[in-house]
Amino acid sequence: MKSLLQQRVRQFLVHSFLYYHLGDSVISDTQYDRICQELGVLLQEHPQLEVPYRDLTEQALGTEASGYTIRKFPPPLVSSALHLLYQAHYRAHLTLAEFLARQGYRIAEAGT
Repeated sequence: MKSLLQQRVRQFLVHSFLYYHLGDSVISDTQYDRICQELGVLLQEHPQLEVPYRDLTEQALGTEASGYTIRKFPPPLVSSALHLLYQAHYRAHLTLAEFLARQGYRIAEAGT
């Protein structure tokens, strides 16, 4: 159960970042709503399970039941979201560096 909860938390945060911060998506609104609903149930049914980003997720799911209120996303999830978006929509047309630059990011040099 813990791995399913972790997966849904990551999905929720990645897709929230894509939609609310980049104005883009790789899944439908219906799929996003299902993730939110399932995640809400899982969090309520398993309050004892410790998973990364649980507090952030519970706060965001509150009354809005969406990631709209999240202002700062954990860097590993931002990276995952950008990679997912690049693979889904842009890799045939842009290099990763070009895509990231268009989104306001860059690939870090070693040691920076």
